[in-house]
Amino acid sequence: MSFSDRYQRVLDLCSSPRHFGEPALYLSKDAPDGTEPTEVNGVPSREAIEVSMGEMVSSKGIRSTYGVNLVSLANAGVVPKKDDFLSLRNISFRIKEVIPDSEGGATLVLFKS
Repeated sequence: MSFSDRYQRVLDLCSSPRHFGEPALYLSKDAPDGTEPTEVNGVPSREAIEVSMGEMVSSKGIRSTYGVNLVSLANAGVVPKKDDFLSLRNISFRIKEVIPDSEGGATLVLFKS
């Protein structure tokens, strides 16, 4: 096995959904009643934001996100959409926005529901 093959194998193992990220349960808003949620893997994050509401007024808050690999989600039968549901660490979220990136991933902007 060449160095290049070994390198790719390590990269694949480290970035596979089983070794990277944190599991969550995903449920489409269009799913029929009684549908079981799908387990997905991603990277949760919280970041401080400041929202301006005019020249004199602003508000600070926390934005929760969940970074995902779109190919992994598609393999699990999931296409992330606005207003779908995600349960992470026993907290229910609604997906407020899906922001795809140029690397085959996306950031799901979450709203606590």
